[in-house]
Amino acid sequence: MVINTSEWLDAFFDSYYRHRPVNATFIGVHEHDHRLPDYSQENVAAQLAEIRHLLEQVDGGEVSPPTTQWEAIDRLLARNFLLTQVWELGETVIVLGNPCLYTGEAVFGIVSLFLRDYAPLDQRVAAAVERLTAIPALLQQGQTNVTSCPSAWIDRAVNECDGAEKLLTDGVEVLRRRHGVTGDDFHQAVGVARDAFQGFRQHLTDVVSQHGHDDYAAGAEPFDMLLRLGHCLDMDGPTVSAYARRRMQEARELLREGAAQIDPAVTPQELLARLSEIHPSRDAYYGAYQE
Repeated sequence: MVINTSEWLDAFFDSYYRHRPVNATFIGVHEHDHRLPDYSQENVAAQLAEIRHLLEQVDGGEVSPPTTQWEAIDRLLARNFLLTQVWELGETVIVLGNPCLYTGEAVFGIVSLFLRDYAPLDQRVAAAVERLTAIPALLQQGQTNVTSCPSAWIDRAVNECDGAEKLLTDGVEVLRRRHGVTGDDFHQAVGVARDAFQGFRQHLTDVVSQHGHDDYAAGAEPFDMLLRLGHCLDMDGPTVSAYARRRMQEARELLREGAAQIDPAVTPQELLARLSEIHPSRDAYYGAYQE
């Protein structure tokens, strides 16, 4: 059975939103507002199966050619994204082994519900209660998946746990005072989430930090893949590096030429240093735009 590109893209986005409910909220798709991502081994395997099925359809001739230029672009971007996801979800140590994945999704899962008045407040509070209640399970998956990682990732995740503590204390007070967010269910869910963040923070500092390291690189092959698929560049890493160095040298030459036209008696560095003399102060910064 052959389906058209539009139908295939609908299936792609359905999968994307289901597995990335926080992204969906930010994008404006709100049917998953009550959920957080599931990074359990079972769900990651199910997500990979969906991805491979979508790729088999589009690469195996089961999807008819796009009918417009825009469909062709969307189809290319979606296919390339799926290919990167096969690598990301397969390299669980690099992606699912990053503690910031869990803290970030948990924090922004709550924040995203209150950035805009896209729905009545009571509906968004109800969604927040469900997401807050789901945070312990998400962070428990983080504890299961994160046993060792680069030290800077640990530090950032700890910092995000501290930020979550502020969000679930001072931030909740702001919601109460400014928007009238109240209710026992909401505040009980806030307490559950706060305890989960404290537990995850302790796991990071007591357990994961003992296995921190400085091995951040994914390697040349994934980097080249992201250039090719994520940015649609027909270049590998060394080619990009050579291009960047060439353009930087051109920029230095332009800087020297331009500086000489302004004041040939000083170096470009000395001329650049003068910018601090005309830079507006912090208090006058925004007013400077009107000037």
